[in-house]
Amino acid sequence: FDNNGCEIVRTVQIGENNTSCNNCDSIVVSTTANNNLCFGDEKGTINTILSAQYLEFAQFTWKRNDIFYSNKMDLTNLQSGNYSLEVSFSNSECIINHNEIIFTPEELLVSAEVNQSSCSGANNGNIILHTTGGALPYKFNWHSLNNVANTSNAAYGIKSGDYLVTVTDGNDCQLSKDVTLPLNTEECNKCDSIQETIKISDVLCSEDADGSLELLL
Repeated sequence: FDNNGCEIVRTVQIGENNTSCNNCDSIVVSTTANNNLCFGDEKGTINTILSAQYLEFAQFTWKRNDIFYSNKMDLTNLQSGNYSLEVSFSNSECIINHNEIIFTPEELLVSAEVNQSSCSGANNGNIILHTTGGALPYKFNWHSLNNVANTSNAAYGIKSGDYLVTVTDGNDCQLSKDVTLPLNTEECNKCDSIQETIKISDVLCSEDADGSLELLL
């Protein structure tokens, strides 16, 4: 009532605050992860995304393989493993759980199959590399083939000696390997001294018959 005895009635609506303690469904937590590229790396990352209106109340608990790891929102320098996140809020009873897995490639390994020359003076030995682990495709760089370019996994028509090759995988992880082609001390006869090379020309299309093999002496 006012001073004149008049009565005024008004209806006022109280709006709902989206950060309400019981409005857990409106809270969305997501993450983005970057895996390790090379075996042995500890460079993985996980970034957590949460709306700014909830950040001041949020508390983060990370576990790695079920063991406490960190209370930070974002993680860096990670090994491979299973990372579980629990987000709680100081102004509510809401708890949000999330999970990420950081992967690391298997170890890049190279073994060598060595076949020595047929005799002491022949240059018909070969080295064939067998590669596992890492990420496909593999690239090969032979460093000691008398400036002969070779990017395949095998070196043919070579003499005894030490050879260095670097293998690079699809993630640019590298492994260098020294391979020794042992000397065959057996004396060569005239036939052994003949060096042969086969030149291969592939067909141009799948149904063509224009491939060829050429023996070079």
